[in-house]
Amino acid sequence: MIYLTNTMMKLKYYTLLLCALSLGACNKVEVVQPNFTVVADKTTAKVGEEITFNFSGDPDQISFYSGEALKDYAFKDGRLLVAEGLQLSFTTTVQYGTQSNQFSVLFSTDFNGDYSMDGIRKATWTNMTADYNLATTTTQVTWGPKELKSMIVNGKPVYIAFRYLTPSQVINGTHRTWSVRLFSLKGSSAVGVLNVADQVSAGFTMIHDGPQEPGRASSTATTITLRGNIVDTQSPTEDWAITKPIDVGEVDLGPDKPQPIKGFVDTRSSEFKYTYTKAGDYKVVFVASNANIYGSQQVVKELNVTITP
Repeated sequence: MIYLTNTMMKLKYYTLLLCALSLGACNKVEVVQPNFTVVADKTTAKVGEEITFNFSGDPDQISFYSGEALKDYAFKDGRLLVAEGLQLSFTTTVQYGTQSNQFSVLFSTDFNGDYSMDGIRKATWTNMTADYNLATTTTQVTWGPKELKSMIVNGKPVYIAFRYLTPSQVINGTHRTWSVRLFSLKGSSAVGVLNVADQVSAGFTMIHDGPQEPGRASSTATTITLRGNIVDTQSPTEDWAITKPIDVGEVDLGPDKPQPIKGFVDTRSSEFKYTYTKAGDYKVVFVASNANIYGSQQVVKELNVTITP
């Protein structure tokens, strides 16, 4: 009898619970627009001087766009930048052997992406090797940075290549081992320096010509290694390391990001302090929002701030 009574009580409990959930599902909670205002204690300040923004209202979330580069509400949906310059740099080391003029640095805008020796030879390559010093020992030497802007052709990607020639070692002496590290292509733009490509993202493809022995030339995430044969030293060989096509037109930086000030679980915030590091005129934007599973509402508040030196 006790067992039946407990079972009946449990059934009654679960029935009431289901009824409550059903009623709750029908009572949809509408999202209201945030009641939110912002007032700055000053709209003109010096570099390094703190500005206090005072809030009223209690929205679920508050985000802040300072108006600085990459923190600008006007670019919340994405930012495309045109690289105004392109600087190439990398480091080299060399060791062993006696051959000279084996290593060269080349640039092309008409290479068609055919990574075969026939495709490479059909392209026009500008030799930039002598523009900066290369290593003469195992001491790492930086080549560049070289400005490539004058060599860029609008609408065409660029290719950077490292070529390594090993003529007959029987006649010309033993090969030298070259290493390339810290490859970097940086673009200048309205928001500062852009990282266009590095040793990994440049996507180097290795191309070989001649009876090359396995493992003599290679590319890893950190180093391009170029060296000649050690068994067949009579036959000449040729190696290339060529980047993927690098677009130097518009660079997609994605959306500018706000600084979160208050989240759902945070207590009410009544002020926010910010300091600018560069002079200029900035459009400050605060985005306040309320949200639940049924939707969201937001309010955008803008202020103009001038920062003097």
